[in-house]
Amino acid sequence: MPRRYSTEEVIKVLESFGFRLVRDARHAIMDGPGHVVPVPKDRKQMPSGTMSSILRKAGITRRDFEERAGNVL
Repeated sequence: MPRRYSTEEVIKVLESFGFRLVRDARHAIMDGPGHVVPVPKDRKQMPSGTMSSILRKAGITRRDFEERAGNVL
């Protein structure tokens, strides 16, 4: 079973891929290379379906995300 990440961890890893925070409201809106990705706020464990949606919108594979997370977190 894949690891569950918090909102803060997801944002840190996305930033390492070149995304930047452009708006912070109910969702953190991350803008990156050709993609805009909303990340739900205040989650201690991101649901797996939500995580899949974030990665799909960001154009990042789960494997790439987890490898980068191992270096960033």
